[in-house]
Amino acid sequence: MPKRPFPEIVLALSAGRTRAAAIYGDLVELAGTRNRAWFWLTYARTLLSLTWRTALAFLAGCMAFDLLGSSLQLLDGLTHNATHAAFNFGFAFIAFPLAFSALILASMVLAFSAAVRYGLQDRLALLASAMFLMNLLVFIVDSSRFTIFLPIVILGGALCLANFRRAAAVYMTTVLIGTAAFASLLMPIASNSTSLKEHLVIAVCTLIIMAACSRLRRRMRLNTSDKTLA
Repeated sequence: MPKRPFPEIVLALSAGRTRAAAIYGDLVELAGTRNRAWFWLTYARTLLSLTWRTALAFLAGCMAFDLLGSSLQLLDGLTHNATHAAFNFGFAFIAFPLAFSALILASMVLAFSAAVRYGLQDRLALLASAMFLMNLLVFIVDSSRFTIFLPIVILGGALCLANFRRAAAVYMTTVLIGTAAFASLLMPIASNSTSLKEHLVIAVCTLIIMAACSRLRRRMRLNTSDKTLA
């Protein structure tokens, strides 16, 4: 099997092997009637068009942590309910066990990144957003009963619907992978946390969650064209 050129490998990270090979082949063929400057400018423009949503989704996943932390601190100030602030966005996690906190963080990152990367018409993004908003609502209304019962109802309903079954499978698997990543990376810094360490953990886990989600979508053939309103 011939070795693929490095520019084609880079394209394949966003477009997949088959599509990347076709795009790169077309660029090489057209470059024969032009010059190298045209080839690299067109290649850069093509790469940007394929990756800008992914890059924006990564930033959204990373910023979701700070956004939610600020929102809950504001809520605590308005309601004078110290329990909300106890969901300590300094990774101390006073109110919740580490594993449960990791689960919430994983579902939050997936919801924000999927909404940006695939759009809210996408079934996976819609399901992830609904799950996160339901968790947040229950937490705000009664943090002592922030349980998995309502999410289970939502997931159960999604699994019963043929149109959402594959999206639910991708969601559950991705969240489990993200939970394991957060738990394994949070544990070493739980007693000696700094802002830099926290954001590094968020960045690494966001990359893991996005990569897992993308691979699972391809495996389950859950295409970005598979829209709820299509």
